[in-house]
This record gives sequence, structure tokens and C-alpha cells, in this order.
Amino acid sequence: MIDVNCDTLLSLTDAARILPKIDGKRPHPSTLWRWCRRGIHDVRLEYARVGRKIVTTNNALTRFINELAAADQKQTPSNPAAEPAKQCRTPALRRIAIERANEILADNKI
Repeated sequence: MIDVNCDTLLSLTDAARILPKIDGKRPHPSTLWRWCRRGIHDVRLEYARVGRKIVTTNNALTRFINELAAADQKQTPSNPAAEPAKQCRTPALRRIAIERANEILADNKI
């Protein structure tokens, strides 16, 4: 939670300026607004409204980045070999699967 009395407030434009460049560009302030409103992977950037202005803090940005990293760790499987491999179906395998399905349908008269 942002404490407007203790934290140094940053406009979304100022917050975008202090973020590092990625591919030679910094995030646009509207991107930070989306992070506040919608979030990424259920993680939202904390913000406060001061009159008509939307503000955040350097600490809130740090928490947001750390929570995103933690969310990525939760989504990444610890053992990729344990996940079922995606099956690449060749045209021949697809044809065989269709023939088997047609045989099952013919046997069950569905």
C-alpha cells in the first residue's frame, strides 16, 4: 500500500523514465497505467490517485517487478521432463487417427 505521507510520489511519466530501457525503449506511461489497472499475471502496480493525477512510488515499482519474477517462477515447471511432450502430428498420423475414429464410430453406429 502506498503511503502518500512517507513515500516519494512519482507520476507515471516519471516512473516510466526511471525504468531501464529494453530494446532501446522505456515503457510508455500508458503501459504503467495498464500495469496499475489490469496488471500482468494477476500482479498489479500499486498506485494512488492525487486529485486527477495517478502516482506510484519507486518502492511500488520494485515490489511489482519482484512479484512478477515470483509469478514467473510459479508458472515455470521445476522439471520440464515431467510435462507431457507436445505431439507433432504428421499428415500420416492424422490420417491413421481419423481412420481409427471412423472405425470406432462404425462399430458403435453413432
